[in-house]
Amino acid sequence: LSAMARRKLGKQRLSNQPCLLQSPAGTLDIAAWSNGDAGRVLLILYAIRLERLATPDLVTRLYRLGDADERAVIVSALALFGSGEALRNLALDCGRSNSLALFAALAVHNPYPSRFYTEHEFNQLVLKALFIGVSIEGVQGLMERVNPELSRMCEDYLEERLAAGREFPADIWLALWPFASPEGERRLLEYASGVDPRQRYNAILALRNSLVAKPESAQLLAGLREREQDPQLRKLIGQSMQY
Repeated sequence: LSAMARRKLGKQRLSNQPCLLQSPAGTLDIAAWSNGDAGRVLLILYAIRLERLATPDLVTRLYRLGDADERAVIVSALALFGSGEALRNLALDCGRSNSLALFAALAVHNPYPSRFYTEHEFNQLVLKALFIGVSIEGVQGLMERVNPELSRMCEDYLEERLAAGREFPADIWLALWPFASPEGERRLLEYASGVDPRQRYNAILALRNSLVAKPESAQLLAGLREREQDPQLRKLIGQSMQY
C-alpha cells in the first residue's frame, strides 16, 4: 500500500508555502513532502488506529520493513505518531545511518530530535550534520538547544579544519555562537567581514539568533552593517536589528 500511495499520488511537492502541522513534539512543516509521502504517512496513522500493536512497535516494524524512501518518510513524520520519546531509539538508529537522505529526514525540519534528544544526542546530531554537509540552518530547535558544549565542539572542529588548511562548513557559526570563547568570537567576526558571502550570511544569522541570549550581539551587528557592501546582507542585518 505504501508503494502504491506514491505511484498513485505522485512526487509533486505539497506546497511552495509553509504547510504547518502541530504535533506533540512541536510544529512540523510538511511543505517539502511529496503527495506520495503524505499519503504514506496517512496510511501509517490509519494503521495506528486499527493495529493492536503498541504504536512504537508498529512504527518500528514498518521502518525495519521499509525501503530507503519509506524509512525516510517514517523518520520525517516521527513527531506525528504521538509516542513521545518511545521512538527515540529508532531516531538514534537512523542518525547512525550512512544514508544522507535518511539522516537529512531526521535532522532537517524535524521537531523530534530537539524535543526528545538529550543534550549529548542533540550535539552529536548537529556535529554529524556539519561533518557530512547537511545544512544545520534547517535543524529545528537549534537556537533553543545550542549549549556551551556544542559551541566548544564546533570551535574544536573549526580549528582542526583551519590547521589542516581545509574549508569548513559556512553554517558552523549557527552552533558555535553565542557560547563562543574569545577566540571563537574573533573567528566569527573575521569571517563575518570576509570575502565569502556564505560565511557572512551565516555569521549574521548566528548573531541575530542570539540577540535575546547575548544582547551584545546587537552591537556586533551594527558594526557589520557599517562595513557590509552586499545590499541583501545589509538588509538582513537591518531586519535582524529590529528583532
